Amino acid sequence: MEASTRRPRDNNTGSVSFSFSLSLFSFLQKSAYTATGHDLHSLLFSFLDELLFGFATESFACAALAVTCLVRGGGEAKTPWTLTAVGKGEAFDRERHAAGTEVKAITYSAMRVDEEEGRAAEVWVIVDI
Repeated sequence: MEASTRRPRDNNTGSVSFSFSLSLFSFLQKSAYTATGHDLHSLLFSFLDELLFGFATESFACAALAVTCLVRGGGEAKTPWTLTAVGKGEAFDRERHAAGTEVKAITYSAMRVDEEEGRAAEVWVIVDI
């Protein structure tokens, strides 16, 4: 498989990781994300871990994402898989946002990505809480 670049149709990749833990009322800030992996699962893990790291270190709660570039790696050159995205959100504020269960870590446990031509991928990820 040769490396290829494509612009994903469904840009909701990262919103799931925080949707059950807080509600946002406005999108005042933007944050850029870059992730790499040796395959699709490691790329997904890296990307979700970047979102979690941004929340843990900067209290940036990403509520909407636009994946701007997805490079599918592989081939004989073992090109890495890469993803770039822009997130919209704001700093988490306990007085404004309802807090739910905190995500402690992203896991590979039972991780699954189902892709079908012409449809958005379905992603299953179990997180540690």
